[in-house]
Amino acid sequence: MNKNMIGGKAFGLEQIKLAGCYTPNWVVIDVSHFQEFVKQLPEGVLNKLYSCKSWDDEIERVIELIQKKLKNLVVPEKTLNFVKKHFKNIKHQHGVAIRSSMISEDDKKHSYAGIFKSVLFVRSYNKCTEAVKDVWISSFSKQAIKYALLNKINLKEIKMGVIIQEMINPDYSGVLFSRDPTTGEKRQIINSVRGCSEKFVSGKVSGETIVIE
Repeated sequence: MNKNMIGGKAFGLEQIKLAGCYTPNWVVIDVSHFQEFVKQLPEGVLNKLYSCKSWDDEIERVIELIQKKLKNLVVPEKTLNFVKKHFKNIKHQHGVAIRSSMISEDDKKHSYAGIFKSVLFVRSYNKCTEAVKDVWISSFSKQAIKYALLNKINLKEIKMGVIIQEMINPDYSGVLFSRDPTTGEKRQIINSVRGCSEKFVSGKVSGETIVIE
């Protein structure tokens, strides 16, 4: 799979699958759907954003304008058909998770941890299509644009894939670092919380830390 078409998170899931590890069943809505969605914006709106080089009052006004217009757009027909085709096959007793997969997300330089929207325990087709749209819109949030500017990411590279993944209801969940994220040492760091880790990865709660030397 081409990372530039499916995004960083979906590419990572594919690598895990190829390595023979288990992941809950998933499919990805590639970035062409996102591009068709944002193409509905009035001409010149995104160019206003692309011309902004630093964070100021003007870029905040532009983002607010884009967000407002995106909320009024319709989900493309090809996306509705894709979701309809795959939703029932992916759906579990706990529904599905709708997850972001920006092309530069989860790569070696940029994690985008907690930046984009995820929607969990989605149990109907209509809610699924709404959630896909919400994830797309989150790529133009103030938080996302500020992160891109601080990390010198080209704003024209905002291209979002969306993962539809079987939802599980875990006893524990969290994040495993193969290296210490603060020192770079070769030791495994596990941060975990009871239940789903959404609030943990977005920084809203603190988890338990386990160090494996």
